[in-house]
Amino acid sequence: MRTSKALALVVLALACAARAADDVQLQEATGQAAVLNGDKPAAREKAIDDALRQAVKMAVGTQVQSVTEVQEFQTKMDTVLEHSTGYVKRYEILKEGTEGDVVQVTVRAQVSLAALDKDLEALGLLMARKNFPRTMVLIAEQNIGMAAPARPWVRNEVVSADLRVAENVVLDELRQRGFRQLVDAGIAEEKAASVGGFTTSLTAAQARKLGSLTHAEVILLGQAIVSQRAPIAELGPDWHSCSANLSARAVNTDNGDVLATVESTQNAAALDDLSCGKQAIQKAAKKVAEQVVQKVGARWSEDVSGGNAVRVTARKVGSLRAASDFKGALTQQMRGVRSVAQRSYGGGTQELDVTLVGSTEQFAEELESKKLGRFTVRVTSVTANTVDVELGQ
Repeated sequence: MRTSKALALVVLALACAARAADDVQLQEATGQAAVLNGDKPAAREKAIDDALRQAVKMAVGTQVQSVTEVQEFQTKMDTVLEHSTGYVKRYEILKEGTEGDVVQVTVRAQVSLAALDKDLEALGLLMARKNFPRTMVLIAEQNIGMAAPARPWVRNEVVSADLRVAENVVLDELRQRGFRQLVDAGIAEEKAASVGGFTTSLTAAQARKLGSLTHAEVILLGQAIVSQRAPIAELGPDWHSCSANLSARAVNTDNGDVLATVESTQNAAALDDLSCGKQAIQKAAKKVAEQVVQKVGARWSEDVSGGNAVRVTARKVGSLRAASDFKGALTQQMRGVRSVAQRSYGGGTQELDVTLVGSTEQFAEELESKKLGRFTVRVTSVTANTVDVELGQ
């Protein structure tokens, strides 16, 4: 009997290992990119992205036999390749070199064919390349019997009950899905109370203030409301039925940009109203966390593969001509810069939108370390998506 049990355990372990191995495919692929304006580091990053895209394309291609229609396969392929880096768990560079004005990089990549929202390791890679953004969660909650949503960050607000179910579930789900840096709920509520003046939406100024107080780069702000439903006859007269709706939006703290909006409505049944509402909120919170991971992950994947949007504010810009010259210097002399668009100029202040491949911090360090044409640059502030500078000559 013991021998049979041991053999069964060995077989089960081997089967689990085989399934895990089947979820990952090793692919070797080569990518290339042209060197523009002598910027080899930027070309290298593009070549790596191209190689990862090719690796994912080859891995997905092995699944063609499971797709009956060519059009359906092409749709799936386009979806995968749109966020190819999100499907690579890890990779190593085998060789790289330059031929003329073209950089070539060959990689060996571990490619997961699971959907991005279910591949936690893939999301971890994305988060690593985004420098693990610190995330803060604030969710107001109104269960059955409450006159209004409980908002722990609003001082002196009287409510009949405050279980904070949604907030706790979302935090747990995000942690399990690879969000390593989460602001403690108590700290989040204390700092949000000091900012005040908001309920279910934030102004850009409020988002920046919260970011500076908590060092959070992303805030998930939402509201959960439970309502009673008609009794379910099949369950009997003692059962209570209810529905919970949870909506939220994820916002960058440094510029107020909305990363994602999410919503879920879930039903539940229990022997009392409070338990029913709690169960419905738990279900809705899990779905919302799943959507946050999927949508924010897709946005970050776009940033990694296509370049991150960085707002550059330059002060002490002496003239419109100087503004034009500085914009041109950023485009031509800064590595990793894909494009520069001027949003405004006035009163010696210039606002620019820069599409950047690479780290914002490295970009800022390079700005200060080199002379851009006739300009010297002093960086006065850096966040994940903004850089403030002062120009000198």
